[in-house]
Amino acid sequence: MPPNERIHLVEDDDGVARALEVRLKAAGYDVRRSCDGESALELHATDPADAIILDIRMPGMDGFEFLAQLGPEGTRATPVIVASANHQDDVARRAESLGARKFLAKPYQATQLLSALRDVLSSAA
Repeated sequence: MPPNERIHLVEDDDGVARALEVRLKAAGYDVRRSCDGESALELHATDPADAIILDIRMPGMDGFEFLAQLGPEGTRATPVIVASANHQDDVARRAESLGARKFLAKPYQATQLLSALRDVLSSAA
């Protein structure tokens, strides 16, 4: 079980967010949630997480804008995993060019997400 790393889940679909939160907590992670990019940036500024799981399509500020606002220094300090139903190559490339460390296409298996989290957290340590 991980040493209670803090994960910031940025997802606008409440059902998806709740299911992910349950899965992440069961795996031992401390989870904070935001439903849009603006509130996610505010939370990150006051209570940064060890890693961020980020949706791309959200109302208001989308995931690309969140990554741009977080900036290269922010994405180096806090690894970001993008999880999106839009899994075209250009979307993944754009997310990675803005600093995302991993890209998961929805729907994905919980084991894929947990594996991606372990990878980004171990590489950030």
